[in-house]
Amino acid sequence: MGRTSRVVRVTGRALIEASIVTNAALAAYALQEEFGTVSPTGLNVVYGVYLLENRRVWTPQVSGMTATGLAAAPRGAAGLMELGDALVRSDRIVSLIQT
Repeated sequence: MGRTSRVVRVTGRALIEASIVTNAALAAYALQEEFGTVSPTGLNVVYGVYLLENRRVWTPQVSGMTATGLAAAPRGAAGLMELGDALVRSDRIVSLIQT
């Protein structure tokens, strides 16, 4: 396998993983906006990605905590930017790129 095809394969997998999380977060953001930031019922929207290989729910944690479990929907443009930063720095995405 040539270097170029390896780079495309590795980068492609990282981009796919990143797009799956981003899609889930954007859907949660849209739902939270639809319901309002403070729901009268006290319900909050959360999101996560189910990882088949280890049967866990994963999200990149903005706070830098362990990235297992559900996360609250991003709040506004700043929340989406923080999510993007956390995503590209997450161990999961970094490990795919460095493979």
